[in-house]
Amino acid sequence: MKKRNTILNFFYIGLFTLLLFGCGQKQSENTNEFIYDNGNKKIELVLEGGKHHLIIDKPTKANFVTENIDHAKFTIVGAGIRRITQKNSDYDWEITALKGHLTNGKLQIRMMERIENGANLSAEFLVDVKTE
Repeated sequence: MKKRNTILNFFYIGLFTLLLFGCGQKQSENTNEFIYDNGNKKIELVLEGGKHHLIIDKPTKANFVTENIDHAKFTIVGAGIRRITQKNSDYDWEITALKGHLTNGKLQIRMMERIENGANLSAEFLVDVKTE
């Protein structure tokens, strides 16, 4: 009887551990790591297909979703980035990560907004780049 209780305890501990790891993994898959939010202004980079990385030499469509950003004073800078269209507060871009422009396997994308009182907004995303 004691051996049976020990086996059941191990079973329950194993099941509980699997549930914890499974829940944590699903949660991290649904979050976007490319969000700048200072409470008043927000910039979100959304890569095509919900990806969290780019592929070397392969163009990837991207969308910069903004809130409370003056588009006339807003700039996005990075190697291999070109703007396709702008719709209201969203920017559609194409990003092609080139091997010679990576820093530790990541592509650096900088966003800036010039603000008249001198408190300029400056943000940066480091996007993972893979070879396929």
